[in-house]
Amino acid sequence: MKAQSPRGMGVDCADFDNSGKPGIIITNFDNEMLGLYRSNGKSFDDVAMQAGLGPASRNTLGFGCVFFDADLDGRLELAVATATLTTPCATSAATVGYAQSPQLFLNQSNAKFLEVAAELGGGFASIQSRPAVSPSPISTATAISISS
Repeated sequence: MKAQSPRGMGVDCADFDNSGKPGIIITNFDNEMLGLYRSNGKSFDDVAMQAGLGPASRNTLGFGCVFFDADLDGRLELAVATATLTTPCATSAATVGYAQSPQLFLNQSNAKFLEVAAELGGGFASIQSRPAVSPSPISTATAISISS
């Protein structure tokens, strides 16, 4: 099997580990987990597996993504809008469905994330095609809009 480069779809940059250095999240096509990159001062290291994002995102097709402090604890969480194209495509894995639930990864500290969308219910539990995500400030909290 020939190796291929990930097919990046969405991107956001933030200090997700409170190190004072920028980090990058990149959503990818199905069967390609999220890419989470931490600055080492000279370049960026992929830390998606160590952060817990790898297995939880492998069978999704990520479009939009955004870091934001969902629980106001000073650590940045990650929301990912997942979907597929208007119709299932031939390059999609059999395990990836057309409509998917969005993902929310809670930052547990030390840049370790836990996928909690299913427990939240509401819009995070509904399966739809939603390729966009954006933060909207509301007083001291942040709301997330996930839409098609």
